[in-house]
Amino acid sequence: MKQKQLIHLALSQLTQSQEAKHYLKRHQQNDDLRFAIIKVGGGIIESHLRAFSESLALLYHLGLFPIIIHGAGCQMDRALSDQGITFKKHQGLRVTDAQVLKTIRPVMAEVNATLVDALEQKGVAATGLINGVFEGELIDADRLGFVAQAEQIHTTLIKQAIDKGKIPVLSCMGTTHSGQLVNINADAATRALVKHIKPSKTIFVTPTGGIMDDEGKIIPAIQLKHDYQSMMNAAWLHSG
Repeated sequence: MKQKQLIHLALSQLTQSQEAKHYLKRHQQNDDLRFAIIKVGGGIIESHLRAFSESLALLYHLGLFPIIIHGAGCQMDRALSDQGITFKKHQGLRVTDAQVLKTIRPVMAEVNATLVDALEQKGVAATGLINGVFEGELIDADRLGFVAQAEQIHTTLIKQAIDKGKIPVLSCMGTTHSGQLVNINADAATRALVKHIKPSKTIFVTPTGGIMDDEGKIIPAIQLKHDYQSMMNAAWLHSG
């Protein structure tokens, strides 16, 4: 599809909404870094990659550059199982010993490359960033192994990609201050990135489609002003 056709399609979907005008205006004001952060789960990349990449292509051909950060949960589970490696999770976080880390590292790189390749096939210039953005120390080495909390965000590589007209595609791998490669929960990494960059919009694209309640049902609406404290104190709300 030619660029003009893509732009026409995007505009026909966006119509004349105030939201669309808002983001286009912000882009025209050269605020590319703060346009949007989109977190996509490994399940979406595995089952809905075409639709996801087409949606990003519409934004790209309008000159908009969201920052993409992805997980690879289902791909990691499969790789570990295929190699006969027993793994477990503690409060939703994958316990990552040296063997698990060695296995999931190439998986994350492969998923990143798959997403970048899918975007490029849609005419989108993209740059994969496997590492170099998130830095932090281990949360609990005894219980979780090589799992860290993102404490510092380095945006140099992200800015360089956008300045070159490319969409940055980030994995959630990081390093400690001493340079040790670590696993970071993708949702936690996204939260840290959002706090640092303060984008106009943050989007989580997941197979579940929302936050689940204690019965596993999607909560249709959440009013942060009234619901935040009670939800944060709920035993069933944890992890990402």
